[in-house]
Amino acid sequence: VVKVRIDPKYCWLWYKQHGEVMVRGYGEYEPLSTWLSVVNMDKVHKGPLQETTILIELDSVQSGAGRVTAGAAEEVDEIGSDKVSFTGVDIAISKLRPYLTKLIIRPDQCAIGSSERVGLKSTDGVSPLAIGYMSMLPQFKETYRRLMSGKQHPRFDIKELLELEVDVNPSSAKPEDINAILERINDLERQIINARLSIDDLYL
Repeated sequence: VVKVRIDPKYCWLWYKQHGEVMVRGYGEYEPLSTWLSVVNMDKVHKGPLQETTILIELDSVQSGAGRVTAGAAEEVDEIGSDKVSFTGVDIAISKLRPYLTKLIIRPDQCAIGSSERVGLKSTDGVSPLAIGYMSMLPQFKETYRRLMSGKQHPRFDIKELLELEVDVNPSSAKPEDINAILERINDLERQIINARLSIDDLYL
């Protein structure tokens, strides 16, 4: 039996945009699978844990920031539902409502989190920062909505995510340009963290 999704937003993505996410980059369009692979995340079963572990819930992640909210992660020695381990993961993205962009770039390798997460590994020498921040752009947020459109549950298929095409091939960019971009990202990230801390202080 062949199942066909005729939802207009979903069809527009694949038959009009040809799976291309309109993000300005350096080279020709290539699938995300060129730079990312899926990590087979180990399952951690509910109940007592062998040792105290950091638990990162979906609500603990800042939307559009690629990081866990300061002080939101907690140490636990028992969990009430199955979780997954972040060991070997460069980017942890949520299958549930991905348009909220509650993904984690370079998560704590000893932490565990919701089984709604998919672990991704950066390949071909591309920085997880570059891929992570790109996947939180407005163009990607709209694409996530199209991927889920017409489905009963608000989750995307990871195979389809990796089939999306973007024009970010770093091979045609000069190394010094890439380094400058990454340094700029790090600088902006520090500014955002300081600004958030200042906002938090206003509520203390």
